[in-house]
Amino acid sequence: MDNSPPDRSNQPQTLGEEQHIAMRDLADCLASARGTLGSDSSLPEETRYELKQSLEHAEAALRRAVTEKTVFLRIKMLLGDD
Repeated sequence: MDNSPPDRSNQPQTLGEEQHIAMRDLADCLASARGTLGSDSSLPEETRYELKQSLEHAEAALRRAVTEKTVFLRIKMLLGDD
């Protein structure tokens, strides 16, 4: 499995685009970790529970970040601020 980030050198990078890419990459990592956790039955139950809780907290934080960014961008658009 290749854990290197995708090559995005040919894409324009503004701060907003970089944030979007980082959020998408984080979402991909969280989904992968959740899939691994679901398929790895060799972990002790307590460890699985702790990892599941950590994933849920990280996913919630990501959802809040996406929501906050969306609200910020909508306000910025309504104000006409470039």
